[in-house]
Formats: sequence, structure tokens, C-alpha cells
Amino acid sequence: MARLVRAALMRGGTSKGVVFRAADLPPAGAARDAVIVAALGPDSTGLAIDGVGGGVTSTLKAAVVAPPSKPGFAADYHFAQVSRGGGIDWRSSCANFASAAALVAADDGMALREADGSAVVRLWASGAGEALSVTLPATDAPPVAIAGVRGEAPPLRVEFELGGHALLPTGRPEEEGLRLGDRPLRATIVDVAGNPQVLVRAVEGGLRGDEAAEEATAALVWEAVDALLDEAAGRVGLKARPSGMRLLWLSARRDHCLAGGGAVAAAECDLLSRVSAGSRVHHAHTGTGALALACAAAVPGTVAHELVRGGGGGGCGGGGEAGAELRIAHPQGVMRVHASVGRDADGRHVAHSAGMVRTARYLMVGEVVV
Repeated sequence: MARLVRAALMRGGTSKGVVFRAADLPPAGAARDAVIVAALGPDSTGLAIDGVGGGVTSTLKAAVVAPPSKPGFAADYHFAQVSRGGGIDWRSSCANFASAAALVAADDGMALREADGSAVVRLWASGAGEALSVTLPATDAPPVAIAGVRGEAPPLRVEFELGGHALLPTGRPEEEGLRLGDRPLRATIVDVAGNPQVLVRAVEGGLRGDEAAEEATAALVWEAVDALLDEAAGRVGLKARPSGMRLLWLSARRDHCLAGGGAVAAAECDLLSRVSAGSRVHHAHTGTGALALACAAAVPGTVAHELVRGGGGGGCGGGGEAGAELRIAHPQGVMRVHASVGRDADGRHVAHSAGMVRTARYLMVGEVVV
């Protein structure tokens, strides 16, 4: 028998999905998973005809906002990445969709109001085991636009509190022996917010680096991409590759055209990035991928650092001082990400924080039939 479940269909950054409150769902487990899958309706066609989700990873997301399980937090943020096959991965986080979860938490009275009229929602990202805060502006703050989203909305500052998290899970800024099919690649594996990312030079994978998402998707052999990511996951000790693990195709900054019209000048960015997302290239850029890229750009010897410095860029390639910013050109425009990176007592490169400005909004509020 069908049932009604209170939910909000939301956009968060360049992602879209459904936000639930824990009180409206069964406890964590198979029954909760079944409700979320029924709501989003993933299917093998990629059309999600029987649900409110979409056919790509960016539109097959869910979040559960729950009372805090740890002191000092406004709420728990349980993020779920749903696959086209109906599987759910709770092990990672999504920086884009965190902005949507924060709006729901704030509307439920979980935000800490500041004297300037802004509000801070401190979230515990349970899958990644990371703390993050989302700052909602005062009501009179001017709206902003983010690349990949039509129109403007109030700016939401998403900040991951990384607390000295080790950036290089293998301890090496550059990996040897990874291959994309028969192509040897120089790669960096970096881990931020529970999502290991693999950074490679676009040209070594057969790309220019400035392709539209559709062009890059068609140019890649996705079985080879999956094999490379599986190998990288094994190198960092993971028995199964998490859904949030991505391959980032990087190139030095240069003048280039955007898929939807317009252009980006070399002086407006620090490097170019294209991101794998399932069996396609992301239409814009993943949030956690951008955070990882900003952190990696501050570490000498990484693929990102070499491309930023070699291309004459500034930003986080300058050494990772607090607040250093990286301007990432993706298929829809440029996004700005900041990171603070240093070394711990053992000399390892660690991340203290990383963040960016996102926007989010409610698309529909009500009950979903499952």
C-alpha cells in the first residue's frame, strides 16, 4: 500500500534531490533505503520515470536531517547517493547538497543566529565523519549566481572543518603505475570529506581539458575509467570504491569557450577541471571534488600544484595559507574554492579547512508517495 512521506525537493549547489527529516522515516536500514529509492525512482533507462529523481548522479541524491548525535552541532547530515540501479551509498558526503540540508535545518530552528542577522548551521556529516558549517546570510544580503545554475539566490557559505585531516592517503603526492587502458598516467590521490579523488592531467587521458561535458563523455572509455578508480581505491585500502570517488581531468589555464556560450579568459581561472560522475562527465563540477582540488593545489608535487604553478596561476598553489583561493574553470564557468593546508608534527600534509559559496532553494515542499 502506498504511503505519504513528508519531504522537500530541493536544489543544493549544482545538485538536486530530496531532503527528509529523520522523524518522518523508518530507522536507518533497509526500510529507510526502500523509502528513498521509491521516492527518487532510479531505473536502468536513466529517466527515473517513476520518481522525483533524475537520471544522473547529480539528481539522484537524498539527505536526512536528524537531531544532532554529537554535542556542538545543530543537526546530523546523513547524505545518500543513489545509483541508477537502486543502490544507496551512505559512506560519503556532498558539499553541494549540504547547502540544501542546511536550509531545512535552519527552517526547523536548528540555526545559531548571529548579531549581524546571519545564521550558522553546524552539521555532522555522518558518512564522511566530518564537521561542516553552512552560513546563511542576513535577509538583506544581495543574491549571487553560481556557474551551472540559472538565476541568483542568497549566498550560502559552506565550510568543511577538516581538523588536520591527512590529505594524501598513500603518503605520496604523485602515484606511479596507474593506467587508463594502455595509457600510463601521473596521478595524485587526495582525500577530503570522505571522498577520495584521483587527479590526472587531461592530456594523458586523451582529452584537451576544455571539452564540453558531452564531448568529454563521448571521448572516454568508461570501463577503463572504472578500472583506474578501482585500482586507486585499492591503493588507499578500500575494499569497495565509494560512489563519491571521482576522476578529475586537469589542464593548465587558458582562454576557452563554454558549452552554453560565452568564454573564460586564462586570467579568470587558475586551472581547468572536468570530473567523472558515474559513466559521464559532470555538467559542472562536484563540490567535494573542488574542495579536494583546492587542497591538493597547495601541496608541492601534486598534479594540481604543478599545473597551477606551471600555468602561471595563483590561488592555493601559492602555499596553502589560510584563506587561499583556487579558481576552477569547469564546463559551465568558474567556481571559487578556498583551502587552508599545512603540515602536522610528522611532516604530513594536512587540511585544516576548505569551503566555497553555494546557493540552494526549495523546489517543492509536501509529501512524496512511496
